[in-house]
Amino acid sequence: MPGGDARQGKFTIAGGPVRIVPNMPDVAPGATPSPFGDWQQACMIVRRSPVTFQTDPYSLGWCLQYKFEMRISGSTVCPGAARLLRIQ
Repeated sequence: MPGGDARQGKFTIAGGPVRIVPNMPDVAPGATPSPFGDWQQACMIVRRSPVTFQTDPYSLGWCLQYKFEMRISGSTVCPGAARLLRIQ
């Protein structure tokens, strides 16, 4: 096949690598399984607080339970920089 194996990122669309991700929806009419664009310009993810953890010796009885917590926020910065391609 020209272009090589898609799993290794040798296929390209408009100069960007094609990656096969099993978590995306199946290809079907009306589905959007193909995100395309510059996602670093499209959205911003911000860490609002550092990772904290607490030990809880009372919930499980005979062992310790650890609770980890971190606040994360995100927003669309430039919606025209990336799109989900819909299957017709």
